[in-house]
Amino acid sequence: MNWINIAKVVLIGIASAAYVNIHYDDRKYKPFGFRYWLSLFSLIVVGIAHLFLAAITLGVIWLMITKFSILLLGIWLLLVFLVIGNTILLVGFMKVLIARTKCYKKLNEDIF
Repeated sequence: MNWINIAKVVLIGIASAAYVNIHYDDRKYKPFGFRYWLSLFSLIVVGIAHLFLAAITLGVIWLMITKFSILLLGIWLLLVFLVIGNTILLVGFMKVLIARTKCYKKLNEDIF
């Protein structure tokens, strides 16, 4: 396996683990409990993976500028699609986590 396949597998693994950690049934767990903080940590990990993927994409752009080849163009297009998909996933995760935080704060205000 070359480094591109390894990077894809790692990114898919991180994204799927974050999806499982963020999308869970709220009624089973207490507000601001372990699952909430685990989902926040997963969101941060996906954000860091997104930054690394964007940096790699910029590096491939630099290689394309200095030495153009069809292989580099294919790698660059693949990375651009991965960055776009990861951005959509990250925005969805942030929406879920923000909505959950607002709901938990409202529950805490109603209780106290």
